Amino acid sequence: MQQEHATDFPVERWLETLGVDSLCQWDVLVFLYRRRASLVSDEHIARLLGYATGKVVAALDHLESLDLVERSRVSQAVRLYQFTMPDGEPPGSRGNGLHRLLSLADSRSGRMLLARKLRRDDRANHGGPSRRDRDVLRSPERSAPWLTAS
Repeated sequence: MQQEHATDFPVERWLETLGVDSLCQWDVLVFLYRRRASLVSDEHIARLLGYATGKVVAALDHLESLDLVERSRVSQAVRLYQFTMPDGEPPGSRGNGLHRLLSLADSRSGRMLLARKLRRDDRANHGGPSRRDRDVLRSPERSAPWLTAS
């Protein structure tokens, strides 16, 4: 258990330096990083990655605000999306964090660590209920109290 927490610290620092705070943002960033440039629609990226279009648009907005993604204007329902790294960044900053995270994501255990960390951040940042809480909220006793025996 101590080993896991020791590994979490640099990952948290790299994600914070990069500015990525959700699993959707990470997936969109990796998608664009691997392709460098894509002529697609928001909806197409969402379908390929398995997210709702609104989440992908929000992730693209966030990544664009961090200067990690550039988008062209919409033309015939598509845009040109390009992965970018801001010019003039000092060595050891976001680029270093990104490359370390990408290297970590090459292994299954690394991907699981990233997913676990980013899902935890998703809940903390967005205040949404956990899966267990959602299940409790959807339970028959909760949704239809007249069905339960007293």
